[in-house]
Amino acid sequence: MLILGDKKVQDLLPGEIKFIETVSEDCRCSSGQISMFFFMLSHFIADSLMPCHCDERDLSDYNGGLHKELEKYWTSKISDLFSKKQLLQSNLDEDHILAEAAAVDGALGIQLAKDIPAFKDEDSWDIWTEIVMLCRASFGVASIIAPPAVYPYKPGQQVMAPFNTLFMSDDKGKALLTEMSQVIMHDAVLNVAMIWKHIWSRFK
Repeated sequence: MLILGDKKVQDLLPGEIKFIETVSEDCRCSSGQISMFFFMLSHFIADSLMPCHCDERDLSDYNGGLHKELEKYWTSKISDLFSKKQLLQSNLDEDHILAEAAAVDGALGIQLAKDIPAFKDEDSWDIWTEIVMLCRASFGVASIIAPPAVYPYKPGQQVMAPFNTLFMSDDKGKALLTEMSQVIMHDAVLNVAMIWKHIWSRFK
């Protein structure tokens, strides 16, 4: 999409795409299309860190309790600035929004490295394999917070894992929720940034 971008996109890119002048303007990708593609990519990367997305039990059912309540809990920790309504009406500049994002990191106890690390073995590494591995790790987390021995796999039967029972009934559950939330949010942000960096570095 970057290689086939329109003139505005080409002006932002390093080097020169020599054949682009022979491609019809109607066939080139706009900055809006490319932004939407990266937004969708980011969404799926972050989704792979959500334990309920990576478990075949009814944990994956958004209306089944745990999934919905866990995301509701995370939303409550994030500034209203990042709601769709606020962002669509916002006149804030990029620096202000980044400062607000850093404040959310602080509220969640997340500490991100100053520099975005690169993936090892960049030449042989690919995004698909990385996301599969993240999903496997998320399945492991789902098995910790809702052990299969307690919430078994029963095809055709609904097995509920209540949010309050898992996290709000005692101090151990509350501590697990805090630690798990920090790890998931940290890894979601970091993996989105690392994959964007990887795509841009390979492109350059």
